[in-house]
Amino acid sequence: MSVARALLAVIALGALAPAAAPAAPARGDAVRLNEGLPPGFRRPQVVVYPLLDQRALAIEGEPDGQRAAPEAWSAFLDELRAARNLAIEMPGMTVRAISDDLGYRRALELALAAAERGYRDYRDVRLDAAADTLREAVDTFVKLEHHVVAPREVARAALTAGLALLESGRPVQAERAFRRALLLDPSLRLRPGYDLPRAIEALDAARRGLLTDGPPAPDDFSARTPMSPHQAGAYVLRARALPGRLEVVIRSAGGVSVESQPFGADPADAGSRLASRVRACLPFGRMPRPEGHRSKLFLEGGFDAYAFAENPVEAFPNVGVAVHVSWVAAPHLSLDFHGSISNGERDPQEHLRRDIATARTAFGTGYAWSDERFRVHGLLAVEVATMSAVVLTTNPACKFFGEDDEVPDVLCDRDQDIDTFDRVWLVGPAVSVGGSMRLVDQIFLSLRVTAATYLVESDDNGFGVPIGGSVALGYRLF
Repeated sequence: MSVARALLAVIALGALAPAAAPAAPARGDAVRLNEGLPPGFRRPQVVVYPLLDQRALAIEGEPDGQRAAPEAWSAFLDELRAARNLAIEMPGMTVRAISDDLGYRRALELALAAAERGYRDYRDVRLDAAADTLREAVDTFVKLEHHVVAPREVARAALTAGLALLESGRPVQAERAFRRALLLDPSLRLRPGYDLPRAIEALDAARRGLLTDGPPAPDDFSARTPMSPHQAGAYVLRARALPGRLEVVIRSAGGVSVESQPFGADPADAGSRLASRVRACLPFGRMPRPEGHRSKLFLEGGFDAYAFAENPVEAFPNVGVAVHVSWVAAPHLSLDFHGSISNGERDPQEHLRRDIATARTAFGTGYAWSDERFRVHGLLAVEVATMSAVVLTTNPACKFFGEDDEVPDVLCDRDQDIDTFDRVWLVGPAVSVGGSMRLVDQIFLSLRVTAATYLVESDDNGFGVPIGGSVALGYRLF
């Protein structure tokens, strides 16, 4: 009984031992940043848009010039810029990327022309046409993100559309247009003594309505708006300054999230805190993965030459053309196809009475090694070949007469002195070794030495074991 209890105690201690072992501390993002990021680290792309300062809605009259970015926004950008694991596109770079796009510039010319027609219709008191044309122009501007590049220009077009609607007796639609203009540029105002008092009051009423309701986020801050080509694959940060707080909207293909931070007594500290929370919402990035094998496909074409080691006559050359296809499907492993068509002329003694045409094909697996300039390859394959009819004789008298000539048997007995074999089919193993050198781009010069032996023959004509080689130019397709 005491032995059983001892065994149970040992088992219990063994089960508890792993739990008692201290766990390795987790490597957080801060630790990885301090250790440094390896070459090839994949940084998330973060596109930061210019700040939309909606605090200007609370200012009576027209704000003086371009409002300076709040201190919290500057601290936010500085903190975000310090993140080494992120590929940050700052607001100025974002504006330049939009305006430098060729498609943007081409479409902008048409939108500006449409806006100019709307302004002309408004001056000529064609109010309905002006409102429709300017509304379409604003829609195009927003789709092109021209409101990011030139917010005052787009807001002015929306404002003029509202004025046309107001003067044509449609105050409700006019208020919607005024609100849109103020969302595009919160500092937009009409000028007393220059613009109509009724229009000034309508715009001011729209501004007060936005303040009462709480300034809504523009449409391009929401998930309903499709991502623009400039935003594809990136995390997009759209920020707005509101009375008392700074708000950042994070958009990506996965959805939208919002982070907000009150300015408090220290706006710079508030911006830094907000940047820390935004960074926590973004992925850290991905460590570089070891590069896997990339398949390669080589195509070669050139000349082939060989001689039969097994031969009823003296050795003679067989010369032709060859093609070789090699697919390196795995590290150092290739699948190869080799094909050639050749012609063998008569042997030196002219015992052969006809040229021999041979077609050879081989398919098998091989070894492949390569660097930037050189390749080494070997192949073990199964070869299938066919040879044309063979006619040979060792009787000198038979060589002076054609097949149709009548010859006395005493000089040339065709049945005894001439051997004739019909076309034969041959199958057997083949080996090949060679190397390639890259000449330029993906063009290679290849040399191969090949040998084969035939284990299956439809007829034994005495020829076998072709040994030779090929020289070819090759091209790497991918």
